[in-house]
Amino acid sequence: MDSLSEGRSPALLAETTAGSDYVFASERLDATDLSGRQISHSTFVNLSFLEGKIQHSKFVNCIFIDCYFRKAEINASAFVGCRFVDCNFDFSTIRNSDFKYSKFRRTVLPFRDMQFSAPSEPNLRRDLFHELSRSADGVGDVDSARSYRLAAIEATNLHLWAGVKAQSTWYAEHFPIDRRISAGLTLIWHYVNRALWQHGESAWRLLRSALIAVFGLFPLLLFAGRGAAGSHVGYGESMWLSASNFLLLDRLSDVGVGSTYLRVVSATEALSGIVFAGLFVTLVVKALLRR
Repeated sequence: MDSLSEGRSPALLAETTAGSDYVFASERLDATDLSGRQISHSTFVNLSFLEGKIQHSKFVNCIFIDCYFRKAEINASAFVGCRFVDCNFDFSTIRNSDFKYSKFRRTVLPFRDMQFSAPSEPNLRRDLFHELSRSADGVGDVDSARSYRLAAIEATNLHLWAGVKAQSTWYAEHFPIDRRISAGLTLIWHYVNRALWQHGESAWRLLRSALIAVFGLFPLLLFAGRGAAGSHVGYGESMWLSASNFLLLDRLSDVGVGSTYLRVVSATEALSGIVFAGLFVTLVVKALLRR
């Protein structure tokens, strides 16, 4: 704490509307309307903003430690390059505000509001959501962490799309042709990952993907090679063979795989089954670790 307040003068926030290099400590500002504050490079410690209002204000490179923002209303304000440590934003309302370049530790901001107050630039939006996701994980808020994590991934997709299409001068300068190709490949993988198991967040989507693979995709591939396996093999037998391959159980199907084509498809499906099993185990472990 001494290192964060060194060289800064003690002051009362209730009496300070503008300035820099202050220390505001142990001040109760419950139900107080703080409008038009312009403060930078300052430290806020153990302040209570319970049911208070922070409007049309700007804080730059400030640090907030153990500050209580419960049920506070934050409107049209900016917290640029600020740090929030062990702060409470339970039931707070955030509108039209900017938290660009800010960092958070053991502090959770309401996702329902932050999704509309995040920066419009996709890369900055991604960084902010990623930061808030890690902070929410740090306090065990699983739901908020998941919401922010998925929002960060979607912001990443927007960032990659903007790079591929060179949507602005900045993207045109920072995404030469080789980086555009790399961004495009990464974007394809992101969409595949989302369709497969929602980036490791949905067991139901992973189960759906497995069912589609076992009873849709691979049976079609196996049915396409029915001539090599014998003309009597129908789509129903292809599904049983697919399930046998995926689950690595020989007794589910009596269909032989004598051709090279069927062997390749069967081996590919068996490998897919192992991969899907590993993904399910990953989801279970993640769920246990978050408890």
